[in-house]
Amino acid sequence: MIASEPNSPPRVVMAAPDPRHPGGITSVIASWRRAGLGRAVELVELPTSAMDSSLPAKLWSAARALGRLVWMQAFGPRPDLVHLHSSTGGSLWRKLALAWCCRLGRVPYVVQMHSGGFEPWLAASRLNRAAARSLFAHAATAIVLGERWVAPARALGAPRVEVVPNGISESERRTLAGVMRSAAEHREAGDPALLLFYGRWAPVKGADRLAGALRELGRDDYEVRLFGNGDRRWLEEQFRGLPGAVSIGGWLGGERKLAELGRADAVVAPSRREGLPVALLEARAASVPVIATDVGAVAGVLAGYPDALLLDADDDRGLREAISSLLDGEWPASAGSRVEPGELPIELRSEHAVERLVEIYRAAVAGGG
Repeated sequence: MIASEPNSPPRVVMAAPDPRHPGGITSVIASWRRAGLGRAVELVELPTSAMDSSLPAKLWSAARALGRLVWMQAFGPRPDLVHLHSSTGGSLWRKLALAWCCRLGRVPYVVQMHSGGFEPWLAASRLNRAAARSLFAHAATAIVLGERWVAPARALGAPRVEVVPNGISESERRTLAGVMRSAAEHREAGDPALLLFYGRWAPVKGADRLAGALRELGRDDYEVRLFGNGDRRWLEEQFRGLPGAVSIGGWLGGERKLAELGRADAVVAPSRREGLPVALLEARAASVPVIATDVGAVAGVLAGYPDALLLDADDDRGLREAISSLLDGEWPASAGSRVEPGELPIELRSEHAVERLVEIYRAAVAGGG
């Protein structure tokens, strides 16, 4: 077995969704890489699943990941630590299998919970709670996205809980700040207001709530542009027959994301549950007005941002009124001259997250398996 030298960077296996497939967790890890995580530690990717793949494909990916981890532990290069990225449901069960492997091989692991629906999932069954308890209680450290998830992690027996919010790197922030423009430019030319939604196409992200608000308003002076992945048929059904213009695209990234943010009058995120959405970090960095529900860590992301409307989680009337105010030019107050892009709070920068992660890794490795 080949182990890291005593003074060399720790060898960290990152067990997460396949980075070739877009999603929230893969976006966060990519941002950490841009912020220098791959220079601070020896990072080894261990894909455990692919977004939107079939159940057999997910089981095969999980089996391959487990086999590869066993091989590394037995024949090397042996990891110093495994970082397990988990959501709920099948994701947690896959990470639990890897955690058992770590325990047998005496390799310490940290587990990071990304799901904003973690608490309801725990409450749904004793089996869920038992699986989560087994995963968390034997972790060197549990990582959560915000303070609200510290108590649930401790209740599951996690010996140490650390808060590491999602963030964006300084290079990303500068790029996003560069797309700032006057949103009134195209409206003065007679174009409708543009509403941008990008995220998972599922009820949890609330795209159907956006469609419902637009349907009840009965206006046609808007264009809504929807990007992401998930159940496209469901999404199309929600927005069918609306009087305004509707466009549906795929995953939003790179130059296309910059272009869409540059055109948008507002990013709308009426989620029912959230962790810490990177999309809202990006909207804030690009100084795009935001209409969002106060769920998960959203309030922390938008704290101190003047062009944000934060609604109660179930406030459909408030969502409708917020969109109406936007269409009427009554909100935001800075319409036509977007607020200057400001510095993101330090805790929302990926560089800060990398510093915290390296501290967590070194403490876990020093504590042993």
